[in-house]
Amino acid sequence: MTAVVFGASGGIGNAVIRELARRGEAVRGVNRSGSAIVPEGVEVVAADAARLDDVRRVMDEADVVYQCLFPAVQDAIIEVAAETGAKLVVANNHYMYDPTLGPMSEDSPHAYGDREGGAFYERMAAQAIEAHRSGKIRATVGQASDIYGPNVRHGIGSDQVFGPVLAGKPANFLGDLDVVHTYTFADDCARGLVTLAERDEADGEIWHLPSAEPVTTRDLLRMIFEELGEEPRIRVANGMLLTFLSLFNGQMRQLRKEKVYQFTTPWLVDSSKYARSFGVEVTPHAQAVRTTVAWYREHPPS
Repeated sequence: MTAVVFGASGGIGNAVIRELARRGEAVRGVNRSGSAIVPEGVEVVAADAARLDDVRRVMDEADVVYQCLFPAVQDAIIEVAAETGAKLVVANNHYMYDPTLGPMSEDSPHAYGDREGGAFYERMAAQAIEAHRSGKIRATVGQASDIYGPNVRHGIGSDQVFGPVLAGKPANFLGDLDVVHTYTFADDCARGLVTLAERDEADGEIWHLPSAEPVTTRDLLRMIFEELGEEPRIRVANGMLLTFLSLFNGQMRQLRKEKVYQFTTPWLVDSSKYARSFGVEVTPHAQAVRTTVAWYREHPPS
């Protein structure tokens, strides 16, 4: 198949490109700059996903399109998929759920309160599935937990962990280090999305992609520091400190509202629906950390 991946320089989109290249598939990466760290032979082109003409140009002859943009811009992608017959695979997250209600499955209630991110990503998935059910396109949605791995920026990525640590500074974290959390290795997420693209029975459904066993953030960061050969140094904003910082910093206030709740109660994901249909292949955290650290050593954050 010929695949087009929107979000070529993002953690998930970049991992999808690497997975497709590993399989020998023809793949074209798309982002605004037209530049990304990709395997040799992969084409990366510049385009604005909100512009219909740009999307038509980059989706020429595509059999499948991966929408891996965060925040998502997919109206034009859906329109062009309807014109060309390309199957749409949407990468999504679990922001629409309430983790206090127990392990989050595809059937869990959407209970995000006033969190704008939860509402946004719920609508994004619903838009793709409705376009499928109306007969407009073929579409499927794969939802993953917090991503870490090569080329990931946010969370356990270059912004908060690898950039600071490789510069001799502490890692940064918002929330409780000792709460159990489901983290998804980017390469596992990519493998799951490619499976959804290949399998017709995935169409018209939302799927929770498999992850390695839940761990505390402290344990995951400990593995990263050990692989880096560094003593653990972590700067944590939580409780009263986070409340205080939120009074004076709009970005911190937004993060406190939209993200920190995920790290103050166990964040557990049920991916048994996917496992029953497609099986499970996940990378143990220790191996995923080794791969991630090796990538950042070769590509240190600027």
